[in-house]
Amino acid sequence: MRRVQAAFAAALLDARKGRTDAEVCSALGRLDLPLERARGRLEPGKLLGYRRSLSSDIRRATAGLLGHFPYRKVSSELADLVADEDVAVRNAAIEALLRTAGAKRAANFVALVGDDAIAYLIGLLEFERAEEAVVDILENFAGHPAERVSANTRGVATALLADGEVTARSKQRLSDIVSAPAEHVKR
Repeated sequence: MRRVQAAFAAALLDARKGRTDAEVCSALGRLDLPLERARGRLEPGKLLGYRRSLSSDIRRATAGLLGHFPYRKVSSELADLVADEDVAVRNAAIEALLRTAGAKRAANFVALVGDDAIAYLIGLLEFERAEEAVVDILENFAGHPAERVSANTRGVATALLADGEVTARSKQRLSDIVSAPAEHVKR
């Protein structure tokens, strides 16, 4: 753990010394491996300030790194980044939120942000296992008034049906999502 802490501290020091956005982003990029190895045992404190950077690249890098920390330590920071004006920052925060908080919490967050955030999260669920929580989320958004969201939901349900590890109950629920009429979808 000492090596991991030392690598984390060195990369943060390099980020603080960075004179350009590219140098700061490069140093932040070197935090990924130590954070992965630390498995939530490091404190995010010194990293959190970068979420307020004027540079969207730095905010995006920070958002991605926050996904390595326990949810309780970074929930408010990720909530801020999920609502960021920059799409790339928002998407990185949604990915981090999914990784650290799980699908249900991430869905609750993005439901408050807007259609683009919801559609992005739904797209990410294609790479999750078709467990009850994921199917619940797809059911919740299947009737969403935004065409992009409801279309993504049906597409992800279709992809998850192709997965051989779907339980019979989930298979039926996913089939219902795919076959549901889209009459309530805005055109």
